Amino acid sequence: MPKISFRGIGIPTPGGSSVDEVWVEYKGNIETEVPEGEKFKIFARGTANIPDQFTGCEILITAISSDGLIARYDRTNPTLWQTGPIYDSGDMHLEDEPGGGTSDPTMPDHDITLEFTIWGNDNLFETVPPVSEW
Repeated sequence: MPKISFRGIGIPTPGGSSVDEVWVEYKGNIETEVPEGEKFKIFARGTANIPDQFTGCEILITAISSDGLIARYDRTNPTLWQTGPIYDSGDMHLEDEPGGGTSDPTMPDHDITLEFTIWGNDNLFETVPPVSEW
């Protein structure tokens, strides 16, 4: 059965944000192996390092597979006019697709590594960064 591994967890950005935890679910269970052709869910939790006072923030987490066949993201709802040094994303279900639409990915016939990136700090994203930058 094909395996899923992860990269990009716990590595802080220059601004101090990080993807803290990631997992995949298959049939409601956390798994590291998923049968070929089956759908699975990608989840992540991150923390953005935010200045003491800011005018807007959202956390965007992307995941792309080592073979480039799977690319999904999720973003928090923008938070406006809040104070505090840290902002936690909570559990994020990465099902949004670049270019529009939502779906959970299908497992290919081979092992994959999902590379996670957090795009946070005091930014509001009008568009998702191009997949080539993930």
